[in-house]
Amino acid sequence: MRKIVTQKKEWFLIYDLAQVVADEKEALQLYCQAALAKGKNEMKVRLYQSIFDKIEKKAPLKYEAGLHLCLIAALREENGWSVSQNLLNKITDCGIDLNEQGSSSLIIRELQPFWQKESGLKAKKRMNGKVKTVFPHGNAGFIRSENQSFFFLTQDIKGKPEVGQQVSFEWIDSFDKKKNRPSKQAVKIQRES
Repeated sequence: MRKIVTQKKEWFLIYDLAQVVADEKEALQLYCQAALAKGKNEMKVRLYQSIFDKIEKKAPLKYEAGLHLCLIAALREENGWSVSQNLLNKITDCGIDLNEQGSSSLIIRELQPFWQKESGLKAKKRMNGKVKTVFPHGNAGFIRSENQSFFFLTQDIKGKPEVGQQVSFEWIDSFDKKKNRPSKQAVKIQRES
């Protein structure tokens, strides 16, 4: 399972791994990594519940635990799903007023620093580079920076990327299936003027 997760960083695979690891700290790290990974938030309701279950008894994290419940309630409401009275009672027990929290996207924005801290992942500094290649199908390409190439998906950059364009970006560990080896992928790409 660990090998699969190193090759394919899908949130649901990280979540599955978290459910089978024995170490509680590692499980929480993996849950938080899954929360940070791309994916539809409404599909992550069980993940958010699992994070709540891991931290609900930790006194200093009572607020963060409650926010996870608020996120679940907000997602359920936004998708037209029922919100149980039991869930509402648990939110109240955490000392949080659900009506003050706003939409799921606002709650996620508030939880992201917690997930980043607990994930065990180091924040990567932004790098600068140039778009070196855009593949003919237009879905991906390479960015060149500091004598290193970074694969990117065009969905990670606003607008159509152009060869030679200056960009700044963060990177994540990835896996090159064709070469069967670890690689690096550019994400959160911004055009530079």
